[in-house]
Amino acid sequence: MVCAFSLRFSLFLLPAPGRDEATYFYWSQHFEPAYSLLLQLLVKFAALLPISALVSLRLPSLIGGVIVLVLLNKILKQHGFDRSLRQIVLTAVAFTPWQIYVGSILHPDNIFLIALLLAVIAESSNRYLLFSLFIGLAVLAKPTGLVILATGILYILFLKKLPTSQKLGLIAICLFVALPVLLNLNSEMLAAMAEFGRVSESISTTEVIVIALFSLIGLGGLLLPFSAGHVIKSKWKNAIRHLLNPGKNSLLLWFAGALLITFILAALVRNQIKGNWILPAFVLLIPLYRSEPWRKFVWTNLLFSIVLSAGMTLFFIFPGTLKDFEHSFKFVNKTYVAQAGVRENKISTTSSWENRVAEYQSLHHFQNEVQSFWMLHSKNTVHPQWLICDDYGLAAQLIFAWNKCATRLVIPADGIFFSSQMLAKKEMRGHVLVLAVHTSANEIWSQLPAIADKKLVHHPVTGSAIEIAVMDIPITWPENYE
Repeated sequence: MVCAFSLRFSLFLLPAPGRDEATYFYWSQHFEPAYSLLLQLLVKFAALLPISALVSLRLPSLIGGVIVLVLLNKILKQHGFDRSLRQIVLTAVAFTPWQIYVGSILHPDNIFLIALLLAVIAESSNRYLLFSLFIGLAVLAKPTGLVILATGILYILFLKKLPTSQKLGLIAICLFVALPVLLNLNSEMLAAMAEFGRVSESISTTEVIVIALFSLIGLGGLLLPFSAGHVIKSKWKNAIRHLLNPGKNSLLLWFAGALLITFILAALVRNQIKGNWILPAFVLLIPLYRSEPWRKFVWTNLLFSIVLSAGMTLFFIFPGTLKDFEHSFKFVNKTYVAQAGVRENKISTTSSWENRVAEYQSLHHFQNEVQSFWMLHSKNTVHPQWLICDDYGLAAQLIFAWNKCATRLVIPADGIFFSSQMLAKKEMRGHVLVLAVHTSANEIWSQLPAIADKKLVHHPVTGSAIEIAVMDIPITWPENYE
């Protein structure tokens, strides 16, 4: 276990935030209630501590990873796992590449998993008020929580031991806690979410299956996928009984089943593949695993996970080693392009695993170059109030390094940031900075006036040419430009 946490600390100390980390920090300064609000609040609170911005940024994930293991240990104990077996299983889970990553790099997965585990513990002791609270918190943890919200409400309705009035009260609590998300979701954001992990239709079904397996095993080791498969094989015959008459262990199966069905359908119908969407379901199924060679299997998986996680950590610390690895094994690079999906092709220049891990290195030179250009052409020594960009990750990383996200972002091509577009139309005036990664600065948003001052610079990770510009937004915008 100590070795697992040493790997986590190695990632925890990476010199700069990745694109998603910087985005969550940005949202903690300019709240986006519809997307991982709970994580934003935790980051906002951690930022008040007298520690560096980067340490406070990742602190929720580091603590969250520990809490997941504590809660899972409690559930395993409830299901009859002896102490030695619990220690082996928890160590194996802690060593999965998924848990090494989300237990050190800022990510909502463990916050979501904590909400699920707390809901399971509360339900097992008939504390339904807390159960309803945790169902609502799952929605605040990440958008996947909407699946849990629907499942939790159905579960409450199927509980025969509760009177109807109490059921309605519990459902009301679930909905009330989830209200910030339910009220702020919009069609543009939902459409963008529907593109997450969507593999190009040009990729064959066989390749999609291989990518899915690569994602599940690459993130979850052998323990999570194979133990889940064993439980599904042994429990599916009793699925109707657990559905119609919830009892002991039913909630674990309800939650896991809902996540599995939802995201297997997403893979089959829309070619959407995200291994970390399914892995929480696998964790929920571990307490139900019963097999004689269990200990031997866990030890085998542990060795496999240690190799995977140690390799992953090495690549994050030394991105250049991954570049050499990808050059030696060409198929590895293809797996990134395929699993990243069509959405990433639109909003990110990252095109390889080496690019992905290199995001966590310093942007100091790039930041200075952009900052100097801004000061020269805006005649302003203060940071820009607005940054318009077509790459959310690079934009968020830049303003984190520059001014801890005091600048507001506008990402016209990304529905996740739709609310910021609406705000920009109301408030954005004067000099603004434009960062055009995928197109020219003049084409980044059709509603903008013409741009006079611009310059080509190199992307800090990929080295590709990108355009930076400064424009003056008149008081009459956007009425005279639509």
